[in-house]
Amino acid sequence: MRERSPKSRLRVLFLYHFLVVYTLYLLANRIGGNTENFLSLVTLIQFLLVYVLVWAVVVFMTRQKVTKINEKLRERKHSLDKGH
Repeated sequence: MRERSPKSRLRVLFLYHFLVVYTLYLLANRIGGNTENFLSLVTLIQFLLVYVLVWAVVVFMTRQKVTKINEKLRERKHSLDKGH
């Protein structure tokens, strides 16, 4: 059996995540009594839009935090280099 590349593995995990979250979304709607257009294309598209928007916000916020951390590390390295 051939091992998957990290990108391929990430895609599979992303697909699993999407399917689990979508299933939980449908289940919550069913429990809440919202069975109108339960498995319609419109429901799927609405969910996809929200899902992608949430992911975009998470990615944006994570990149901001990583950039800030990297900047602080560069400043620290620079100050340590000056000290020696």
